[in-house]
Amino acid sequence: AECATEQRLANTTDLHCGFSNKGEITIQPLIENEPGTCGGVRLEPNYCLMPSRGEWIWGHQSNETMLPPLPRRFGSYHHRVNSSEEKDEATNQSSPRCNTQQDIFDGNKQESPDNFDREWVPNSCSLVPLNPFTWTDNSKCQVTIVMMGDSHIRNLFTATVHGLRGSSAFAEAHAGNDAKDTGIILTYEWRKAIDGDDNQRASDHYVVHQNTHNQRDYTSLFDECPCNEDINTRCLRIAFIWAPHFADQVKHVQLVNDLNADLVIVEPGNSYDGTTVLSNEWTSAMEMILQQPKNDHRHLAVLHFPYGIQPNGRSEAIEAWISPNNNSTTTAITEHTRKRISYWQQGKFGFGGMQSRKTWHYACGLGRIQVKNDVVQSIEMCTDEADTSYIRAITTLHFDAFGVTPR
Repeated sequence: AECATEQRLANTTDLHCGFSNKGEITIQPLIENEPGTCGGVRLEPNYCLMPSRGEWIWGHQSNETMLPPLPRRFGSYHHRVNSSEEKDEATNQSSPRCNTQQDIFDGNKQESPDNFDREWVPNSCSLVPLNPFTWTDNSKCQVTIVMMGDSHIRNLFTATVHGLRGSSAFAEAHAGNDAKDTGIILTYEWRKAIDGDDNQRASDHYVVHQNTHNQRDYTSLFDECPCNEDINTRCLRIAFIWAPHFADQVKHVQLVNDLNADLVIVEPGNSYDGTTVLSNEWTSAMEMILQQPKNDHRHLAVLHFPYGIQPNGRSEAIEAWISPNNNSTTTAITEHTRKRISYWQQGKFGFGGMQSRKTWHYACGLGRIQVKNDVVQSIEMCTDEADTSYIRAITTLHFDAFGVTPR
């Protein structure tokens, strides 16, 4: 198997399965003479934790009656149903796309016979599926998403990529502190092309970029998307930048502009900025991101993990910043701009406990792992339901960012 750079094979011992720091570990098998698991993934020899490349197989080449993996969780359940009960349930999910956060949170967590195939279902509207075809349908050519933050935003990136790929479970390989200190960017690109004979193909590519702190031009992070009338092409590009501090994200505003990002997802400091409630330099930079003359369609989502050691009043400060009654912004935020900003607090949907008392991540709930001597040993398949729910909610609210002609 071809693994992405710095993403290891499953038979290595250099994995991160819920520790506070990456290190060499031994995964104990739960059944004698059977492979162990990490984050729900069986550690079979030569299995990539994050494959570098993938190809899509069209329905006529496989069993068309088969449901896609985790149809509820990834949002495709209402497209294919069998029983009358399922059809009634699906009708409720086929309502118009949600337009407000209030409508999104007015819902409930829907269970299923498969404990790992659950989703948040709004009462009066529907969430966009986690599907690359849906995300690029309204684009003339390409859609670009930039995510900036610490490990919680990296969890969001990983869950998004695996969800787009339809992976039911996964393990995340964490970078070491040395790699983080010199700069690390993860990129994922999905590309679909249809030629004049209606032959269609789709593939994706995942890359780890290191030593990026001294990079000045970020346009080379992705290959150019071939936008022309002869080949009907769609490209979905997602980049994650390790930028845990307010100041780190300010420095990467140029990256957002170089990539012509349509949607930017950031975190507001989390535990890395333990004293500054909300940086004025950071809010000014976020305002400028939204007011680029050539990118007046761009949207911004602030995703806050409001736990751990953080200064009091941060949530209230963010809410006040994006409030229509706020007159203290450094730039004149118009009503059009305010409609393109949203603020989210993780934990609202009720999915997933913390992975462990050490890491405070959403990759696995405490009910599905056991902790022995601070070592997390997965006892069931784990999926990041929390981050999957949030990326679907965020892309639903900001879906208009995906429907513009590329620059």
